[in-house]
Amino acid sequence: MSVAYRWQSFKIGVSANHLFVAVANYETETAIKFDAGIIYENKNFSTGFSVLNVSQTKCQNKLLPVVINWESCLTISSKSKLAIGFEKENNFDFALKFAGRYDFFNSFSLLTSYQYNPDRIGIGTVFDIGNFHFIYSVRTHQYLNLTHYVTIKYDL
Repeated sequence: MSVAYRWQSFKIGVSANHLFVAVANYETETAIKFDAGIIYENKNFSTGFSVLNVSQTKCQNKLLPVVINWESCLTISSKSKLAIGFEKENNFDFALKFAGRYDFFNSFSLLTSYQYNPDRIGIGTVFDIGNFHFIYSVRTHQYLNLTHYVTIKYDL
């Protein structure tokens, strides 16, 4: 669940995330973590800074990663956007990220991404139906199976 406030060209937001960890023949645990960020937007450019797990939540008696992100996005055309970002997670080197979005129709968009260090590729889709947004994406990992992301969003 997220809440954001807009003031002129800035948006400030906080997000609460419910985590559910279940491992077969082991244990199950839940935790709630909080993220926070700020975004500056003008007509063709936006940039944002966020801290994931700003609450420094623990799960299974271990501190979940604290991740600092900076990302910027440039609108190339009325249908396309390109973005670049840097990510720093505690105990890891900086990661460089690139992403693109292409809006095929008003209600359907394609997302692509590449991350360096570690190398990852992602692809996703966005379906917009009125104020509802349904987002599904997958991302590769060097050692693990595909990671699936599902987001349902409603604009008030």
